[in-house]
This record gives sequence, structure tokens and C-alpha cells, in this order.
Amino acid sequence: MFLLLLLQKKLSEEISATTEPTSISQGHEPGNFWTSLHGSQQHYSISSPLSKRPKMYLVTYASGRIEVDLVADGRFSQDDLTTEIVAILDTSDIIYIWFGKKSPYAMRKLSLEITSEYAKKTGRTDLDKKIIVVEAYSEPLAFKSQFHVWSYSKYPKNVSTTDEKDGEPVTQVLVHYSREVYSYEELISDNLPPGVDATKLEIYLSDDEFEKVFNMTRKQFEKILPWKREGIKQKVYLY
Repeated sequence: MFLLLLLQKKLSEEISATTEPTSISQGHEPGNFWTSLHGSQQHYSISSPLSKRPKMYLVTYASGRIEVDLVADGRFSQDDLTTEIVAILDTSDIIYIWFGKKSPYAMRKLSLEITSEYAKKTGRTDLDKKIIVVEAYSEPLAFKSQFHVWSYSKYPKNVSTTDEKDGEPVTQVLVHYSREVYSYEELISDNLPPGVDATKLEIYLSDDEFEKVFNMTRKQFEKILPWKREGIKQKVYLY
């Protein structure tokens, strides 16, 4: 509840703030127009005009707690999107939830739940249309167009720069993060199911399958010293 109130407070701090638009005809842009875009003249199309400046919030995990911080004055950039965080980008119409590749499972799940609650409280009740979840390095154009500059040079060398995806509606992603039981075969596959915490694979086994895999009950396993548990998990490929 504290985290929900915290995020709602931070996301609502400037919810009523608006900016006055200035009309500029294509081909007659003033000099400071392109300067504000860091010299980029690439055109992006957005599905609808924004009535408010987009805001980005960074969800981080530090010192044993999850924290949410607003990027000041809308001055967010691609550099803010580090691998360990979750970013929430509110365009006033669509809310994007961006998952860094190494962002913790618990942080992702809480971000999904909290943003869904926030969207409802701000009148965006059609969650599948208003909240889109995107993954690092496969961001859709509509997401990237919210940034002044987007550089593919920041991608890892082994990542394709053409792997754009539309993102997933939040309710579909939440289904994965709400599932509690998986089979042993699913948990040892090369591609883990979405939403599974790779550091705690054993918790997703049913009690019966847990005993078959580990030759002990879950309670017996929990009594073993943590460092010994890791060795046992490695022997059955749950690591």
C-alpha cells in the first residue's frame, strides 16, 4: 500500500500541468526548433497529439527497498534506461512500462500492478489500450518518439536494431506474473515463461513435483542452509 500511495503521489504531482502549444508549419521551423531536438531532423509520427508533456518515472531497487523517482522537468533521455530499472513513461494518453533486461522480478510485478491502479484512478480504465509493456531493445517507434534523441549505438552489438515490437497490453503481461505453478519441464527450458523469477525457480513447482525433483518436502528443503540449497538446485538444473 505504501508503494502504491508513493507512486500515485509522484505520478499525480503534476497531473494537472499543461503546456501551451505553438503551431509551426513544416518547412518553416525556426532555428531553435531543431536545436531543441538536438539537431535531429528525423520525423516521427505519433498516433495522437499530446495535451501534456510526457513524464518518466524510474523504478529502482536500492538498499533493500523499491523507490520511484520522477525525472525532473521532463528531461528524460535514453541514458536513463539502464538495464537494472523499470521505467514508467506517461504520455498523458498511453502509459508505457519499460523493462530493463536485468530488472528484478518483484520490481516488474509491482510496477505492473501499481501502474494499473494509477491508470484506473486517472480515468484510463481500458488498460489494454492505455498501458503497454515494452522490453529493452525492441521498443516500438511510438515509445522511442517520446525521446529527443534515440541512438541505436547504445544497443549491445549482438542486438538487432530492427527488432521493433508493438509491446504487450498490461493485462496479458500480468497473467504471466500472476501464475504461481509451472511444470518442471517448463522451468528447465531454454526460454523461461514470462514473469518467472529465474533466481527462485523451485517456488513454482507444485508440492508433489517438488518432492519428486528434490527427493524431499518443501519444508525439509527450507531448513537447509541457503548456500547448500544452491548446490542442490544446480544438480536438478533449477538455477
